Amino acid sequence: MVTHNSNPLDTDSDDDGYNDLIEVLYGGDPNDDIGLPQALTSYTMTFEGAPNLAAWYSPSQAGGPWTRDTTVAHAGTASYKAGAVLNSQSSATRFRGFFRPGQLSFWVRVDPGYCCNNMYLSIDGVQTLYISANGQWTNYTIQVPFGVHEIEWRYDRYSYGGNTSDAAWLDDVVFTGQ
Repeated sequence: MVTHNSNPLDTDSDDDGYNDLIEVLYGGDPNDDIGLPQALTSYTMTFEGAPNLAAWYSPSQAGGPWTRDTTVAHAGTASYKAGAVLNSQSSATRFRGFFRPGQLSFWVRVDPGYCCNNMYLSIDGVQTLYISANGQWTNYTIQVPFGVHEIEWRYDRYSYGGNTSDAAWLDDVVFTGQ
């Protein structure tokens, strides 16, 4: 926090209720209790062109990171594809943001494999949605409460059978704040 001239011994240098890191990441001023971070009021990610994936990351995992894919898309020409995994392995991607309360909508496609490939959506490590594989693009909408949240999409490949090409894709992610 030396770069921002805040107090390194105090997580909330200006005592405004937001820790210094949140203020720096989301447009606030850690030294001014009036310079508050700005919550997302809207966000759209279509993975088209050269998308800014700065807020997206894949935790360390066996199958490697999620990547932009131009062979399968819900709309347009690109989507976000899970890392290649073997049976009984997972691949996850996460989006971290400071949200107003609102709705997050997204499209998912999960190859069914032999039986039971699936995807889970979690907010801050709490599973919020189970997505059963059907091989078709399906739209989902969830409520997101106010605050800083880490949203994770995790593809789990079934423990037996399936094709080596089985995968999961994410596309057309839209957040609309209230």
